[in-house]
Amino acid sequence: MLGYSEDELTRMTWSALTHPDDLNLDLAQFKRLLEGTIESYDLDKRFIHKDGSIVYTHLTATCQRKIDGTVDYVISSLDDITRRKQWEERVHRFAFYDSLTELPNRRLLEDRLNLTMAASRRSARYCALMFLDLDQ
Repeated sequence: MLGYSEDELTRMTWSALTHPDDLNLDLAQFKRLLEGTIESYDLDKRFIHKDGSIVYTHLTATCQRKIDGTVDYVISSLDDITRRKQWEERVHRFAFYDSLTELPNRRLLEDRLNLTMAASRRSARYCALMFLDLDQ
């Protein structure tokens, strides 16, 4: 899945293979798993392929404990969801960008405007919008 040989993988840590933006969440969940706060977790995370590309995965981790409650081992399962993520991005582009010009469309403008207005209300600060009609 990641392009490394078995020998290469045995000399690497999973944190070295994890995309830096996803590492903190995964480490936090793993810590909670080891502490016994949770018995399992699952999340979508990115790994870095040997060629430098991103591999999207769905990770499921479950902790198996000994009778005294200490960790015996952790079972992890990874599913490659790269194609699903690519399709999701494609659907997002179709929904929020003009297919001819690749410029943001009205739906994206409304979405960003709603987010900005909500942030403005929360911070009690003003916001401004300048709208230029280019066709007329």
